Amino acid sequence: MTRRLVEAALMNNGRHYLTYQRWPTVVQLRRAYPNVDAVFEKKRELDPQGLFMSGFYAHYSEALRSTPPGPGG
Repeated sequence: MTRRLVEAALMNNGRHYLTYQRWPTVVQLRRAYPNVDAVFEKKRELDPQGLFMSGFYAHYSEALRSTPPGPGG
């Protein structure tokens, strides 16, 4: 249900609220927040030891690294 709601928001030029939930797909996250890869890269640069961590970051950091940007990714 959450992914469908996120998709509806994206189809109407909207964005979903970034929360602790990890339901949106990586593709949906990138569509809503096109700079997310750069933000996560900056976080790794500024916090290489992962002192400031969340489940949201841990989940999407790995997902973004393993899913290349672009169509279908």
